[in-house]
Amino acid sequence: MIDDSYIQRIASGNTSLFGELFAAWSEQMYYYAMKLTGDHDLSKDIIQESFIAYWKKRASFNTIPSVKAFLYAIIRNQVYKHARDEQVHRAILERLPAGHETGNLVIIAEVNQQVREAVNSLPARAREIVERSMNGMKVEEIALEMNVSVNTVKTLKKNGYKALREKLGHLRFLLLLLSVTGRRASRH
Repeated sequence: MIDDSYIQRIASGNTSLFGELFAAWSEQMYYYAMKLTGDHDLSKDIIQESFIAYWKKRASFNTIPSVKAFLYAIIRNQVYKHARDEQVHRAILERLPAGHETGNLVIIAEVNQQVREAVNSLPARAREIVERSMNGMKVEEIALEMNVSVNTVKTLKKNGYKALREKLGHLRFLLLLLSVTGRRASRH
C-alpha cells in the first residue's frame, strides 16, 4: 500500500517506487482525464506528462494528498491547454481565406519565431512564468506549481511582459497590417 513514506522515498529519487506509484495511480488519473477530454490517446498523453511533471518536482512533496492535488491540477491544466490550443487552431483556420497568400504565412511564421526567441531570452524563472501565463494558467496556479509566492509570480510576469513589449515593439505595425489584410481577404 502506498503511504507517505513512499512519497518521501520518491522525493529522494527512488525510481522503482515512482514506477509503483505510477502503476497504482495512473488508471485513476486516466479516468479523470478521460472524463474531461473524452479522448483515449490524449488522456494517456496527459497522464504521462503529469507524472513527468511530478517527477521533476518530486522533492517538493512529502504527503499523498499534496501529490494527488498536484497531479489533478496538472491534468486539469493540460486539458485546458489542449482545449485552448484546439480553439486557437480552429480560429486560425477560420481566418485564413480559401486562397490565402503564402507570403502572409511566411511573415506569420517569422513573427512567431521572433516571439519564441524573445520569450526564450527572458531570465529562466520569468520565462517559465510567462510561458505558463501564455498557456492560460492563472497566477495562483503558477505560484502553486512553481512553489513560489503569488507576489513573486506577479512581479516576474510583469517584468517578463515588459521586456517582451520592449523586444517586440517593432512588430506591432506588422501584426496590425496582417490582421487588416486578413480581415479584408476574408470578406471576399
